[in-house]
Amino acid sequence: GGDGGGGGGGGAALDSTRAPAAAADAAASREHAYLELSVGGEARGRLVAELFGDLVPRTAANFAALCAGASVAGRRLSYEGCAFHRLVRGFVLQGGDVISGDGSGAACIHDDRVPGTFPDERLDLPHSRPGLLSMANMGRDSNGCQFFVTLQPAPQLDGKHVVFGRLVAGMALLRQLEEMPTDATERPATPIVITRCGALSRAEALAATAA
Repeated sequence: GGDGGGGGGGGAALDSTRAPAAAADAAASREHAYLELSVGGEARGRLVAELFGDLVPRTAANFAALCAGASVAGRRLSYEGCAFHRLVRGFVLQGGDVISGDGSGAACIHDDRVPGTFPDERLDLPHSRPGLLSMANMGRDSNGCQFFVTLQPAPQLDGKHVVFGRLVAGMALLRQLEEMPTDATERPATPIVITRCGALSRAEALAATAA
């Protein structure tokens, strides 16, 4: 199965290759995406993520496309209806297996085969805090569709997983999910499912952040 991972610190300061003003402009234009979740079939709210498209454009684009629904190898793949299959309290909440739903599947918009993967874009963004989105993988250069959200700083994942976004709304929901019981395989005992997902406009994202 895909190895769990964490998220990286956001902000223009992470990119030392840009002038500060240019980096700030790039950060200001970042895309946002939402995941509406149910637990045991009951709506529980949404997670809103800012995607680091200025820092890891291919990785962010893959996530955004799977939120919107993408055609890969003649199949429509989407995070909608996909469950979070792994929960480790104090570490990560992992999901996004649009192929098999159990952590064994891989697909992406950058490879026209299923299973399909794409290389690590950059590995220098740290898993420095809770609420970071990062790619799960099965070793170097094996990114597909699976991702995780950090529940605590996870420096042991630095240099091994590509951080591509951060939660800007939904941390309280994430903390509630973290407390849910799991079975012996770290799978949530009650299914946590993405019921709807997609892009948010900047105005919608700002409203969600302020809520």
